[in-house]
Amino acid sequence: MSCNFGGLKMDDAEKREFLISALAPVRDALEVEKSKKQLFTEFEINPAKCPLCGHALSEKVSRSLRALRRVLCISCGRRFNAWTGTPMEGAHFSPAEYILIRLAVSVGLDIQGLAELTGKSRSFATAWTGKFRNSAHGGQEGTPSYEPTSNGGNPPPG
Repeated sequence: MSCNFGGLKMDDAEKREFLISALAPVRDALEVEKSKKQLFTEFEINPAKCPLCGHALSEKVSRSLRALRRVLCISCGRRFNAWTGTPMEGAHFSPAEYILIRLAVSVGLDIQGLAELTGKSRSFATAWTGKFRNSAHGGQEGTPSYEPTSNGGNPPPG
């Protein structure tokens, strides 16, 4: 099937190859620390407070949280990490990969192309493509919609 992409007439395979080649340098240039800082700002993460109860955290716990480790709130007893209550909650990939995936989906890279670009499975690409596309119809533009969990990302009791 052919499509008109940016004024160019190309089929889906050509579009996929074009987008992968255009996004590959972006993928290679993304730095984990800068990406992490960007997402901390974008998601309004405050590493000085528990995202679940709002209790002030010690400096040692805040450093662990900024290092993306799981921590325990001494006030509410729940375990969480910096991504708890954000679109990154439960995501097992880096902040740089998150930014790359969001960009790739926003420019129209298909599922197969996203899997090739990230080196992840098609099921991974399908799930995250769906999250980003659905968010464009109701959540914050380009960011999966989310609701913070009441149990800090821990499995439900029972």
